[in-house]
Formats: sequence, structure tokens, C-alpha cells
Amino acid sequence: DGLELVAGEETKVEEEPDEKLGKTHSGVFSKDLPWLMYGFGDADKPIKETVDLVEDIAVQFVTETVHAAMAAAALRVPPNPTAAGAAKQKKDLDLDDLLFAVRRDPRKVARIQELIRRQKEIQDARKTMNVDAEAQQ
Repeated sequence: DGLELVAGEETKVEEEPDEKLGKTHSGVFSKDLPWLMYGFGDADKPIKETVDLVEDIAVQFVTETVHAAMAAAALRVPPNPTAAGAAKQKKDLDLDDLLFAVRRDPRKVARIQELIRRQKEIQDARKTMNVDAEAQQ
């Protein structure tokens, strides 16, 4: 009910809104999380409440990171601050915004850079495979 008894007195305790706890999602990762959890050493069929908790934590982390990246994007000065350019505010996030948001965590920065490198390798391999397939036809 939001009240706590401390030293014989009732004091109001602020409750966190559901959005902060990640309760606004609807099982976005619930299909994949049990497999990931198993891969990292959990039971082959983790308890639903555990999956829900891990999902809440993941959704909260992603939300906070995206909000930090959006704040970074909003602070960035446009390259040509003309009247028309200054009036238009940036709405899209890019890689630089995300890297800025996690810049103080070298492991996250390194992981992002590794994933980008792998993505480029995969794209190059697909291009090579498409060229080879077209050459055989």
C-alpha cells in the first residue's frame, strides 16, 4: 500500500513505476531467453519467473542505454548550424550515439566494435557468395 512502519511511525515509501521495472513489455525475449540462459549454465528449462526477471533486467538495460544514446544525440551540435538546420532536431540514433552512451565501459565498447567487425565480415562473405553464384549461372 506504499506505507512502511519505521520506529513506530508510518512513512510513505515511493514505489517505482512499472515502466522502470520493465513491466511494459510483453514477452519480447521470452522465446529466446531460456536457450540463452541454458547456454550460460542455467537449467535446460528455467523457471518462468526467472526468465521473466532476466527479461525485465534486459529490457530495462536496453531502455536505459537507448535513452542515454538519445540524450547524447540531442546534445550533438549539427555540422552546419543554419537557421533551417538548427530548427531540425536529430531523431535517429547512430552508432556514434550508442558508443558515446557506453564510452565509460571498455568491455561494452569492445563488444560493439567486435560485433560491427563481424557484421562486415558476414556482409562481405555474402557478397562473395552472390558473385560466385552469379558466375556459375
